[in-house]
Amino acid sequence: AAHEATCPFAVCQRMMAPLQSELAELRAENERVQAQVAPLRAQVAAQGAENERLQAQMAPLQTEVVELRAENSRLQAQLAPLQAQLAAQGVENSQLRSRMAALEAGEGGEEGGRRVRQRVGAAPHDAPPSDAEVRA
Repeated sequence: AAHEATCPFAVCQRMMAPLQSELAELRAENERVQAQVAPLRAQVAAQGAENERLQAQMAPLQTEVVELRAENSRLQAQLAPLQAQLAAQGVENSQLRSRMAALEAGEGGEEGGRRVRQRVGAAPHDAPPSDAEVRA
């Protein structure tokens, strides 16, 4: 017993015993973690492939977005002049409606909103032209 207490191998074995049981526990835990990690690695690989597929689909869409933004800017630039033109036409339309209403109401020297036909030349009840008028 005295030899066992002072023998370096015995002392080392006593110190190693708790470490060996701890090592066995850590190995068991490592195996459990490895079992959990394996399906996660498979998931990561599958998601990586899906990510690459989606990235490949996204590239042409990004190009299309750039093109659509450029077209949108071009159309926005055309919009302001067209809106101004529309407003001017609205004012002109309102003026024409007012004139039309006035004409229909008989204003402007025309009867009943209708145009009065003007004659060109002599009326049937006028005297015939004189010889001087005919020669002129």
